[in-house]
Order: sequence, then structure tokens, then C-alpha cells
Amino acid sequence: MIKDRGSIKWTAMMLPEHVKQLRDWEREEAWLENTELDEQQLEEMNQQIFLAMEEARKVAVLCRKPLGEKAIQGLIHYYDPHHRLLRIMNAEGKRQDVPLDAIIGIEMDV
Repeated sequence: MIKDRGSIKWTAMMLPEHVKQLRDWEREEAWLENTELDEQQLEEMNQQIFLAMEEARKVAVLCRKPLGEKAIQGLIHYYDPHHRLLRIMNAEGKRQDVPLDAIIGIEMDV
């Protein structure tokens, strides 16, 4: 049996930019697979959204984005079930639309 270096031998033929892009792509794919929510978590978040809207409570919405997470703080202003968007008004009064598919967590009274 021939023993070689496997995929290591091919990285010398690639540009460093391409190697970095491939590694970033692998990290992004692995991260997106690990952040899928189950039905119980989705129902819990749905209840938190409607409670926050009803009582005008401040929330921190944790969103997924490629290669990281981002928290958006403010009041939930509007929920659009047709476009699957959540509209949040931050402390400065700016509006930010968040796709429901990007939300991975909600914290109340921040």
C-alpha cells in the first residue's frame, strides 16, 4: 500500500487566500449546522416575543450571522409572520428588521 501525505500535499499548490476561504467556509457550515433550534425552543421564543410585545419589555435578541453571533437590544415593535421578520426599535429609535430564521435566542429585561 502506498502511503502519502493525503490532502496535505495539495495545500502547497493553493494560494493562501483560497486556503483561508476554505477554512472559513468549513467553520461557517459547521456553526450553522449546530445552531438549529428544536420545536420546543421555537415555541418558547414565540411566547417570549409576544410577552415582550404585550408588556413593552426590553429584549436582547441573539442572532446568528456567518462566523459569529450578534445581540440586538431594544423593544419589539412589530412581528410580520408573512415575511418572517421581527422589527426591533433600539435605544436611539432606529428600526432594525431581523429575520426569524436568524434568531437563536431571546433574553428579556436587558
